[in-house]
Amino acid sequence: MVDDRTPVVDDRLREIGLGDFEGRTDAELWAGWPHVMARKGPLPWHFHAPGGETWEAFNARIAGWLADQRARR
Repeated sequence: MVDDRTPVVDDRLREIGLGDFEGRTDAELWAGWPHVMARKGPLPWHFHAPGGETWEAFNARIAGWLADQRARR
């Protein structure tokens, strides 16, 4: 049993997956995806990197964790 003082690691709370962009340098991103890198301003909220996690999948993962937390109370 876990009490309120015991840290629990849950993979659902990781950052959004960046797919093919993971671990690449700016130079590598420019070489592979110049059309994305040349964009002025921030990328649209619904953008996801090739092979990366979509915003919908990220939200579903977090929502699942939140639902589990509510169920524990």
